[in-house]
Amino acid sequence: MTRQRLDGKVTLITGGTGGLGTAIVELFAREGARLVITDVAEGPQRDLSHRIEARGAEVVAARLDVSSARE
Repeated sequence: MTRQRLDGKVTLITGGTGGLGTAIVELFAREGARLVITDVAEGPQRDLSHRIEARGAEVVAARLDVSSARE
């Protein structure tokens, strides 16, 4: 089996359910990264994390609004 570029790496992706965010999540998952996906949209985030987990990636999804200092 070929080693993937991101094996053993943990990535934090904010805005993970937007168009670009989703593309990054999918690419990083293919490259072997363990993913932490954050977004304000919980429904799409949950759907994306389930899709990525079904492909064998490790995913943690969390609601986060990066525009909020409190969060």
